Amino acid sequence: LPDCNCMNSNSGNLLTNGNFESGTTGWTAIGGSVTTGTGYVACSSKNGFNVATNSASTVYQDVSVGTGTTLTFTGFAGTHTPGLSCNPKISLIFRSASGAVLGQTNVTITRDVDINFGQLAYYTITATAPAGTAKARIQTSISCNYVKMDGFCLRIANSTTTRGTSEGSTEETTSELPVSKAEVISPVITGFNVTVNPNPVSSYFNIAISTADNNTPVDVRIRNTEGRVLSTAKTRANNNLKIEAGEWRSGIYFVEVIQGAQRKIVKLVKL
Repeated sequence: LPDCNCMNSNSGNLLTNGNFESGTTGWTAIGGSVTTGTGYVACSSKNGFNVATNSASTVYQDVSVGTGTTLTFTGFAGTHTPGLSCNPKISLIFRSASGAVLGQTNVTITRDVDINFGQLAYYTITATAPAGTAKARIQTSISCNYVKMDGFCLRIANSTTTRGTSEGSTEETTSELPVSKAEVISPVITGFNVTVNPNPVSSYFNIAISTADNNTPVDVRIRNTEGRVLSTAKTRANNNLKIEAGEWRSGIYFVEVIQGAQRKIVKLVKL
């Protein structure tokens, strides 16, 4: 998963407790509730939950900003399979001093944690505060089920190039986060390759890791189809690992290899 750097001190994060390490401090819930736990962590050791129990739920935090300020929101989120039909969204909203909505950008949460090993997806929104703005609101909303949240960050973006923008619209590029507007960011795997051999496997297999990054350590996890971790290892870049699998049950497994922001999963068949 990319970019937890915003959680570091002096990173410019305008949000309070964006990684939910201090419980629910700074966050407000309407209709449902906001809680914390450890089951869907992307950054640090805890994550947040937007819980829609008997009605739709909105969890938000407001920060003071002025007209013309360009903000970039980044954060990790996901929901269960039943929650995908419950309009789960992340929003960046500009409001006046009286609370009137002056501009709003919504991104639909599409990450299904049930089929992605409990991992959250990385979302980003960049937008400029229109005239009359007094506050910016980061919020998640869902009409049933849960939104899992972590690593929420709101920063002032130092824009270098903008195209076709107007007040309240999203920016095409910023110097701080060069990503397109309102989209899920997939890890870039250029120069990062993983091979598993033999596959299918009966007794043992080798994992060969090839990467252009010679400095960042590599994490390896082996999971079954239920998402349970069977084996973990940490190794150096451009290394080979030998994994014993003789006592595993026959079936499908997943070899997950992560180096920094790069991630690759290889399906493994055990005979």
